Amino acid sequence: MALPIFQRMAAAARAKLGEVSTLNGLGIGKVNLQKHVAVDSGIGDTANDNPTVFRDVATFDAATVIRTGDILAHPDGTYKIDAKLSRSEYRQTYIVVPSTVV
Repeated sequence: MALPIFQRMAAAARAKLGEVSTLNGLGIGKVNLQKHVAVDSGIGDTANDNPTVFRDVATFDAATVIRTGDILAHPDGTYKIDAKLSRSEYRQTYIVVPSTVV
């Protein structure tokens, strides 16, 4: 279990940096969307085999239930959840791709 101070810190960061969004039409609070983030692709086992790619990523509260393929409606656009990037006790980050679904 995360310390309460870290939970409050993560919530405060999303409150400042995030914008109110919906996931599959349901309100989920504020989501921080970052565009063109450098992500290591993790292919191979040497430095030369690990290219860096640039993706859009969204950070959600840890309590939000998210599945690959869900649709995120954010003020910056509509996105499809592509893959989980990281998860901790107080936040989770997913790679998102632009979607034409409204």
